[in-house]
Amino acid sequence: MEHQGPSGRLVQTAKEVPVIVFCYAPDKDKKAALEAAGVTVLEAKLLPKEELDELFMRLGEFQLSKEELNGRHISLRNCLEQLGQRGLDSVLIEGGATIHAAALQENCCDLVQVYVAPKLFGGDGLSPIGGMGITTPDKAVLLSEPTITRLGQDLLLEYTRKEQF
Repeated sequence: MEHQGPSGRLVQTAKEVPVIVFCYAPDKDKKAALEAAGVTVLEAKLLPKEELDELFMRLGEFQLSKEELNGRHISLRNCLEQLGQRGLDSVLIEGGATIHAAALQENCCDLVQVYVAPKLFGGDGLSPIGGMGITTPDKAVLLSEPTITRLGQDLLLEYTRKEQF
């Protein structure tokens, strides 16, 4: 909730276009301000300790230790279940390496879209998926053959998950 205060662009349009925000233990004043602006604020559950333990056993090392993650990882599956109860059955999860890894780890993703543009950048970029501890091909998340769509000069590659891990 720190990223979207009452003056944020998404909040300003919440009465025209529905906006749903998930957070854990929301600040009452911030929650009230967001709701007054038309935002639906839902409380997300944390990933249960046993599921966090299972992820560590299955996937090995994370960038954060289990102790650092424990109690700080919101359950994406719980968020998706709440959205499903509201009649939403398709959600775009757009974010960085951490949110992408979480979606894969919790088996919350059955379609992967990759956009490729004819531009190369240098520098110290981040991986599109991080923190999973998968370092060998035999532990990789398997995807189908891609469907390829040309979007002007760009390409959209769409994959479905071949195997749940």
